[in-house]
Amino acid sequence: MNISGFQKEYLIYMIKCNITSKIYIGSTSNLTSRISVHLSSFKQGVITCRSALVLEGGNYDITVLRDKIKTKEETKKAELNFIDAYGDVAVNKNRPILIDMAEYQKIYQKNYRETHKIQIIVA
Repeated sequence: MNISGFQKEYLIYMIKCNITSKIYIGSTSNLTSRISVHLSSFKQGVITCRSALVLEGGNYDITVLRDKIKTKEETKKAELNFIDAYGDVAVNKNRPILIDMAEYQKIYQKNYRETHKIQIIVA
């Protein structure tokens, strides 16, 4: 659905632990909703949620690093740049994918086949 005159905008945010200085960087078009998901996942003990490493101390701040981004592609690039800039301080495990999903899957499958080749051992 398109709404005349409406342009969806994205932003890059950071959750920073005030105790450990570790950070989580993410992107969204709805910060309030996204933070609610982080908090809910943390409270439910979802271990794959890396933001839990920042939230667990209960002493954190949320900062918008960049806003008014017009496209998902630009958002992914900006998010990746922030993750790289913060280096080891960032707890992010997953990185934004900058290529289209079909190309990513093709590369992933090729790498998977190469690293999981069946080895025949002759005794």
